[in-house]
Amino acid sequence: MQDALRGLESAQRVEQERALQAVRAVLPAAAAELEAARGWCERVLDAESPCWASVCGVFRLGQLVLEQQFGRGAAVEDDALAKRQWQSLMERGALLYMEHTEARVRQAAMAALAAVVRCDGDDQVLRRALPLLLSSVERNLPRKVSNGSAEGEGDASSGVRSATESADTGWHALETSLNGAAECVVALSAAGVVRLAPDLERLFAGEALQHCRRHPNRFVREADLRLVESVLRALTQLPDDAAARRTVTHVADSSLAIIAAGLADNWSQVRYMASKAARALYQVQRQSGAQHGDRIDRVLVPRMCLNRHYVAEGVRQYSQENWVHIFGHSGRELLAVHIRDVMEYFEAESEADNHAVREAACQSIAEVFTKLDAPIVAPYVSRMLRVLMECFRDDSWPVRDCACTACASMVRQFGVGDLEAAQVDALYELWFAHCADNIPSVRQHAAEAVVSVAVALGEAHVQRVLSYLGPALRRALQQSSDAYYSESDATPFDAQRKLARDNDPHLHTGQTMYSCGSLAPKMRPARLRVGCMNCAFSRPPEPWEETDGALMVWGQLVGHGYAQRCVADGSWACVVRELALLAGFAQVTSMLTTLWTQVALAVPHLPLNALQEHQEALVAALRRARRCGHARTESAATDAARALRARLGVL
Repeated sequence: MQDALRGLESAQRVEQERALQAVRAVLPAAAAELEAARGWCERVLDAESPCWASVCGVFRLGQLVLEQQFGRGAAVEDDALAKRQWQSLMERGALLYMEHTEARVRQAAMAALAAVVRCDGDDQVLRRALPLLLSSVERNLPRKVSNGSAEGEGDASSGVRSATESADTGWHALETSLNGAAECVVALSAAGVVRLAPDLERLFAGEALQHCRRHPNRFVREADLRLVESVLRALTQLPDDAAARRTVTHVADSSLAIIAAGLADNWSQVRYMASKAARALYQVQRQSGAQHGDRIDRVLVPRMCLNRHYVAEGVRQYSQENWVHIFGHSGRELLAVHIRDVMEYFEAESEADNHAVREAACQSIAEVFTKLDAPIVAPYVSRMLRVLMECFRDDSWPVRDCACTACASMVRQFGVGDLEAAQVDALYELWFAHCADNIPSVRQHAAEAVVSVAVALGEAHVQRVLSYLGPALRRALQQSSDAYYSESDATPFDAQRKLARDNDPHLHTGQTMYSCGSLAPKMRPARLRVGCMNCAFSRPPEPWEETDGALMVWGQLVGHGYAQRCVADGSWACVVRELALLAGFAQVTSMLTTLWTQVALAVPHLPLNALQEHQEALVAALRRARRCGHARTESAATDAARALRARLGVL
């Protein structure tokens, strides 16, 4: 034991872990060894200026002893006097060091305090500690808290700043105090929850938790929600009586604003914790039979619905599970009941500063209009279509991508009868422009969207797409040549030439560098832009990109039964005799990959005479593409050859 105690004084984490492992091996220990360990803990805690590592070791040792020597379910329950001595020591030390400048000490102190409560589930310890923890929270709140939602994001405390150094922000012990209170509440027994219910109710009567939801530091907001969630889960253990229902109603009303703010937070960790708190709120609300469920639904249902499409996978999956767990098969009916609140919230979130939120808003709008009955959503079609068209011009390409698909879904379902001609023209301009976007998936989705809309709306709209198709297909013929790809080159598809260009320092030195997410703070919704540019980060499309998108449109038209029209207007001949032979620029292989992918999909639908007419040129181009040296192009050409063999028996 003495060697282990020396190891607990080490500032190195690995040494403390080894020491704790040694202690764990001898627990349950003899009374003499426990007394020696407790004496060491008292000497460290009572020292004038103890090393932070030693204090941290004391709390970690105390937590281990309380859980394995004296805790409920421990192998051996020792005498009551020793148990009370350890509990008293850890309680006194935790409250003494809960605002220590070192974060690891504060965290260990709160874990030890929770172990004291967990040891027998008694509420007396928490009854004494809770006012001190709340006092710590209030002392460490910012001196000035914004009335709006927190937008600025600060870093968590490093653990070495003094209270005077953080006077302007003052959150150095705020997170650990909130987390400590949450751990203690979780550790309560059912009887302890019943006795402590009035204290928990008073906790929500103050302003501290409401201030924390607006705190600029996201760790504090997360800890605030963790405390809310732990209290709500604890209240599920209350008996079914009038007093319990009053407590639940008061806590639910007070926590609603905190949870709602967390569900709309910019940080995914805060959203995730808010989602857990929302589940706890519904659970305690329904279990107690308390009233005001409709008011909770009005606030939380729109936010929970949107988070089912949030970009962070953990938030998205948990929100989807939450939806089923809480609402079962009544989710659609609930959305229909609160459709006005849902639409207003989606519209507001489509203008959020966070581009991931705007993306989720577009997906949510599309889902609601697809899954709810038409009479319910019809009054909101024009309004939501305007919202989506604003998102269609967003700086962020995932937002534009979602808006593109969502607009098509709404137009297919409700038509354009209620739209002005200028709005219809604007929609087609946006779809055609995104068929030339620099993001391949955006081009693909735009092509699918515009063709599906045209097919659904009828001949006039199909003709509109065909009128776009002819010139757009031929744009790649105007692509300027690249120095690495001369027209006279005998092997224009040589992979080594592309590799040389990609690594040419003259093309890349001194250019703007981008990393994952680096553009996110600069990406603005369309409403905040000035001037006539559609997108602050856009560039004029390359001719080959226009052709690439047009090839996708052509493939969609052929697949929807317009193969004869695509042959009659010369599009098929252009694809085979002109575009398939292109070379001389760096991105030609990308365009040819798209070309042969679309040909493979189109061959089963094209008239047999059209294939036979261009058979010789088609076979020659395919053989050339299958030996080009680029894996994706060769694979696409092989698929096209396989489809052609099935129709004509060649290759």
